[in-house]
Amino acid sequence: MSWFGSFLNSEAGGQTIGSLVGLGTGLIVNNQVKQNAKAEANNAQALADKQLQSQQLAYQTAQLQLQAQQGAGSGTKSNTGLYVGLGVGGAVILGLVVYLAVKK
Repeated sequence: MSWFGSFLNSEAGGQTIGSLVGLGTGLIVNNQVKQNAKAEANNAQALADKQLQSQQLAYQTAQLQLQAQQGAGSGTKSNTGLYVGLGVGGAVILGLVVYLAVKK
């Protein structure tokens, strides 16, 4: 048997192999824990970003509603369009009356 084979069969060899396997397993588990922590941190950051966007939209909506309420309360609309429409309508009716009077 070679020296390596004898070492593996000995108690010290078994302990060394066991400790190496344990160390490797510990490193793999530690790496997975770090990756999981990173993923959780990324998820938490994404959630915080979404909440911030939601709050910003709610704030903007509230401001738009406030502006709409303030604009609706002023009551100083111009009636120019109404007067122009009535003037044009009156002119059409007057023209129609004159046309009918001349035609007879």
